[in-house]
Amino acid sequence: MTTPTSYGFCQLCGERIVKTAASRHVKKCLGTRANKDASLSDIMLIRAQSKRSKRYWLYFGVSLHAQLDEMDRALRRLWLECCDHLSEFYRDKKRYTLAKSKTFDEVFHFDDRPIEYIYDYGSSTELTLTHVGEFRAPLSDTIELLARNEAPVWPCGVCGEAAAYVWDTAARDQRPFLCEEHAHLGDGDMMLPVINSPRMGVCGYTG
Repeated sequence: MTTPTSYGFCQLCGERIVKTAASRHVKKCLGTRANKDASLSDIMLIRAQSKRSKRYWLYFGVSLHAQLDEMDRALRRLWLECCDHLSEFYRDKKRYTLAKSKTFDEVFHFDDRPIEYIYDYGSSTELTLTHVGEFRAPLSDTIELLARNEAPVWPCGVCGEAAAYVWDTAARDQRPFLCEEHAHLGDGDMMLPVINSPRMGVCGYTG
């Protein structure tokens, strides 16, 4: 089966881009910024991607001295925060926990294998963070969002039109979606808005 092309948007220039070309595109955009700004630093390009669905992805420019705790806050703000759940970064099948005080340089300097991230140990959302490359460029912050996926369109389970609501995980085994017209067929207390996040439909998350 052919994997559908995943699109997203560059947060620097607004252009719609293909996921597979995202790293090249944001490097080019940062290069354009560098021509206007002499304040350059060594940065890492980090891709955060949902383990459940590769439709959800983010590209960050990250200072080598940025701590994992800063990435935790960024991921919560953009994708995850609902009830102030616990979270963890780890590596390997043995689940070697990485202290959130560690810098990205410490985590990836001698080992560029991906690291894993989990938010909420009950209704978990799990991500993979991949070291894509390193280069010199100006950043607006120690961690800057450079690109993110285009919001997936989920079809209504009744008519096939774009869905606006999804059942809360506590009420379903699958992920049935409903559009505005057919929202009355669902239980209002168990319906959540369709959100561009891998946390969608989980634990009351509304973005």
